[in-house]
Amino acid sequence: MHSITSHKKQLSSSSLVAIVLFCSLLISRDVEARTYTNTAGKTIDAELTGMKKETALLKLKNGKQVKIPLSALSEADQLHIKKWWEENKNKVTESDVRMSIEKNVDTIRQPREKDPKKKNKIKISENKTTYTCNLSNSSQKTLKGIQASYVIYKRVIKRGEGGSGTSVEETTKTDKLYVLEPKKSLEFETAVVACKNIAKKAQPPNCKGQGACKSSSRRETVMGVVVTLSIDGKEFLKQGHPKNFIAQLEKDAERAARKAKADKSRD
Repeated sequence: MHSITSHKKQLSSSSLVAIVLFCSLLISRDVEARTYTNTAGKTIDAELTGMKKETALLKLKNGKQVKIPLSALSEADQLHIKKWWEENKNKVTESDVRMSIEKNVDTIRQPREKDPKKKNKIKISENKTTYTCNLSNSSQKTLKGIQASYVIYKRVIKRGEGGSGTSVEETTKTDKLYVLEPKKSLEFETAVVACKNIAKKAQPPNCKGQGACKSSSRRETVMGVVVTLSIDGKEFLKQGHPKNFIAQLEKDAERAARKAKADKSRD
């Protein structure tokens, strides 16, 4: 595996979710969305992701994949699906690859200690997080030149000394994967993201004077990961962990946008 790019940056929560929402819109720009009608006149809104043996592969709004025989759909839908398939059958789509993501956490516990001035008890804990991604090629195509880009999100919460606040850090990386043969699988692991939690508690005997007993803390938590697969710059699969992580980020982005709009109107 060859690492192409890797970097880490810190940004506010509102900026983060806005960027994630923008990226999600870009990734879905080539997806075919349509209202499909069956022979009984019932309709569903779905995205066409593939076709296998006279069966359409559709993705519903809730993300669920369904298989519908072409014969169960209207004549117009059958013609649309067949035309789409002729234009896209040699392209890689999300129906060609299955990806599972597993979170791995290695916890390092440290004993409590006192600071050099013996005023505070200091409790420190550390952990390291990685994600293992398994890709399975369910198609008859040989997939070459797959690039896996991922973003790992870490929330940092500070309280006490030096001010309080919440921020989000990104760890991003792009890896070039090996050739994925038909009906085969491969596995890759993300970069390691370290989290360090520190809690300082002032000792009562040293609480002399105003503000002398203030405690402080710094808590770091890995929120989740978003993995995007592409070939020749064309993205064909995006998946997050935990399962609803992408949807949650998009909801947060919508809430942040509404709040920003409300704040602007008050100004």
